[in-house]
Amino acid sequence: MARLQKYELFVKINSSDIVKQCGITMNTADINTKLIDSYLTLLKNMSAQNKLDLISKLTNTVKTDLAQENTAFYKAFGGWDKNESAKELIETIKESRTFNRSIEVF
Repeated sequence: MARLQKYELFVKINSSDIVKQCGITMNTADINTKLIDSYLTLLKNMSAQNKLDLISKLTNTVKTDLAQENTAFYKAFGGWDKNESAKELIETIKESRTFNRSIEVF
């Protein structure tokens, strides 16, 4: 696994250096595609069992990421922890209103 990390670092550093030196403008999709292609080249030499293990680990990380995104989305809105019906809630809101209007004399 250390070889994979070293290779990833090598690809990131060298691809950014090449882009800077040549004055080539590449968008993120192009860089990601090239990075994925370089990973595939590296993975061709792995055994079938190692590839299956890698697929399993990648799948688990994707599932974890998706679960965290969903919970973060719903946490942003908060939750209503009362079991009131809509009519009861409306009544509670209306009853809690206070009006402090006083007419000022000019």
